Amino acid sequence: AVAADIAAAAAALRDAMRYVCEYTALKLVYQRLRHSLLLGLYLPSVSDARLAVSLRDLDLELGVVFHAVPSAEARVQLVSQVLKAVVEAMETVLTDPARAVSTDDIGKIEADIALLCA
Repeated sequence: AVAADIAAAAAALRDAMRYVCEYTALKLVYQRLRHSLLLGLYLPSVSDARLAVSLRDLDLELGVVFHAVPSAEARVQLVSQVLKAVVEAMETVLTDPARAVSTDDIGKIEADIALLCA
């Protein structure tokens, strides 16, 4: 019975860590990086507002959060959640009809995605 309780507590802690990492990632991307990643990216055009600026901002924010998380396992989970949120934000940006993205911009956007993957 005690072993089952300990296993249940460990599972609950893992779930809680996952939720905290997901919340932190969403807050980072959708609140703290809202201007550079969601509102400013590719506006007024792809050439005028590339992803590199947003990634610099992301790197600074991640550095602060990363040093506050003592667990290596939690840091890996946090980075995974942040990258997931960034990809979702980019999807939102790329499907936004207000952005004037044309087929001529594909190479620049591919280069930006390569930066994200690097």
